[in-house]
Amino acid sequence: MWKRFGILVLSLAWLGCASSSSLNKKEETVTLLLNNGDSIKAQVLDIWQDKVVFKALDWQKAYEYGEVINAARVKGVKLSDGTVLSVLDYQAYRKGEKVEIEKKREEKPAKKKKVVRRKRDELDAVIESLMESGLALSYLNYLSSKRSLSATEEELLTRLQEDETFQETLEDIRFLDRKARKALERAYLFSPDDLERELGLRFDPDEEMDYVGLMQQLHRRFGSRVKMREFRLLVNVLGESGGRAVKELLENYEIWQMVANERR
Repeated sequence: MWKRFGILVLSLAWLGCASSSSLNKKEETVTLLLNNGDSIKAQVLDIWQDKVVFKALDWQKAYEYGEVINAARVKGVKLSDGTVLSVLDYQAYRKGEKVEIEKKREEKPAKKKKVVRRKRDELDAVIESLMESGLALSYLNYLSSKRSLSATEEELLTRLQEDETFQETLEDIRFLDRKARKALERAYLFSPDDLERELGLRFDPDEEMDYVGLMQQLHRRFGSRVKMREFRLLVNVLGESGGRAVKELLENYEIWQMVANERR
């Protein structure tokens, strides 16, 4: 509640000084580079005192960081052309003031031999086919389980693991995994009887919660296609957000197992 109140105060203050602010300028999409290594694609609405008021384009980032962040946490602001400015320089840039900008020239990649390019094109076609057919994860698990791989298989395994679409899917599952864990922890602490009675989970309430074990039990009971009646049970015990997160993980169980194994 206090966080929302603080955001409201900042928003009202921003509105009060809008006439002297740079908000009359059309907002462009930039990337906030944070000191912790994370980044947020957003539209900066205002820079007021030591705060950066922004609108994140990604719903996960909006959920995690809200709408206001301390300027001290922002290492730089990356413009659409790749230029990186400090928060102070970006504030001046937004106001139309001249800012000395030193752009880094992008190094031109060396020309590749035709045979290498042809091989990468073929691998791209294979990866695209696997992604479109929904077989990428199964094939990834197959390659990971093999004792030895050919050079082509090793490159294919690496390319699959680094594929942008696949990485975005993994990030979504990691986000849902955090929400599901928190919901189960809350229920484990405050309403363990509901976990046993409503969801049929078996555990020792005097022991630390075995999150992976509980998820495995839920998968054995509900499978990978959660019915509406079963979804209502999850919501009744874990809440709307937690129930939906668990449902999504169960329906993407193989990918969740990869995420769960990352913590081991």
